[in-house]
Amino acid sequence: MIKTSGMMILTALCAFSQALAPDPAQAARDAYRSAYRAWREADPSLEHDAATQGSQLSLRAARLAEAQAKYAAARGYFLEGLIAGSGATLLWLEDARAVEPSMAPPKGLDDYLSAGDTAVHHSMDTFAKDNDRGLQPLRQALDRESKALADLTTAVEEERKTALAFRDEADATEQMILQATVEDRILVAGIRQTLDDTSHDADAWAQYYRTLATLAPPAPQGNASTAPAMLQPPSAITPVPLIRYTGAWLYPPLNGEFHGLEPELAELSVSEENGHATGTLVARFKLPAGGQGDRELRFGFSGDFKNTLQQVFNLITTDGTKGTMELTPGSAFNLLAVKIQTEPKPGKVQQADFVLLKK
Repeated sequence: MIKTSGMMILTALCAFSQALAPDPAQAARDAYRSAYRAWREADPSLEHDAATQGSQLSLRAARLAEAQAKYAAARGYFLEGLIAGSGATLLWLEDARAVEPSMAPPKGLDDYLSAGDTAVHHSMDTFAKDNDRGLQPLRQALDRESKALADLTTAVEEERKTALAFRDEADATEQMILQATVEDRILVAGIRQTLDDTSHDADAWAQYYRTLATLAPPAPQGNASTAPAMLQPPSAITPVPLIRYTGAWLYPPLNGEFHGLEPELAELSVSEENGHATGTLVARFKLPAGGQGDRELRFGFSGDFKNTLQQVFNLITTDGTKGTMELTPGSAFNLLAVKIQTEPKPGKVQQADFVLLKK
C-alpha cells in the first residue's frame, strides 16, 4: 500500500510539473535562445576589425551591446518564469503536507465494549439455569447482543490495524513530500543564482563593448599609408571580460570536448584580484586499455592576467611537479579551453587538452 501511494504521489508531482510548464514557458525559452543566436551572429568579426575600422567601430559595438542586452532580458524573463513556477510547486507541496484526520477508533471504546461484554455474559450466566420459558426470548436477545459485541470488537481491531497502516503510509508520504520540497528549494536557489549571473554578465558585456568602442584608432587621413597601430586596451586587463576566465568550471558529463586523454571529471576554480589570478584544478582521466599509472591530476596555479586571449599560468602539482596551464575562452560565453603541460615523470599525467563548462 505504501509503495502504491508513493507512486501516486510521484505521478501527481510529475503531472503538476508538466502543468507548470505550458507553452508560454517553451516560448520564453525559445525567445532567449533566439536572442542569443541573434547577438552572437550579429557581428562575429567585430574584435578582428577593431584596429582598422575607425569611427565605424563605435556604431557596431553599440549594436552588439543592444543585441546582448536583449538576450539578457529574454533569458532573465525565462528564468523568472521558472522561479514563479517553482513557487507554485512549493505552495502545492505545503498544502499536500496538511495533517490528515485520524482513522483510529475513539478513545475509551475498548473499555466500553469490554464492560458491555462483561454485563451481557453476567446476565447470560444468571439466566442460564433458569427453566422459565418466558425468559427464552431474553436469553436469545442476550445471545444476539453477545454476538454483536464480538463482531464490533473484531471490527474495531481491524479499524485499528488500518489506522496504523495509514499512519505508516502517511509518514512515508510526508518524507517524500519533504524531500521534494527540499529539492525544489535547491532548484529555486540555483535558478536565482543563474539569474544573478546573467545580470552580472550583461553588465560586463556592456562595459566590454563600451571599452572596445573607445579603443578604435582614428581613420587614416588623406593618402597616408601608415598601418594602424595594433589594438592595445589602456584600461582593460584582457581583450575579453575577465569572467570569461574566472569562476567555477567543470567538464560536462555528456558530449565533452578533449584531445588526448579523456577526462572522467575535471573541476577548475579561478579567482582574480588586482589583475592577479589564483586557482586550483582537480581532474581524473580515463587511461587507455591496459594503461598503468596515476590518472589523477591536482595542482594550484597563479600568475598575472595579460592583454592576450590565451592566458598562461605556472602550476605546481600536489607532488611538486611543475608545469604550465593555458586558458582560452571558447566559442560560447560559458566555455573555456584548457591545455596542461607538466614535467615528464613516470606514471604521471603530462599533457591534457579539454573544454570546460561554466557552472
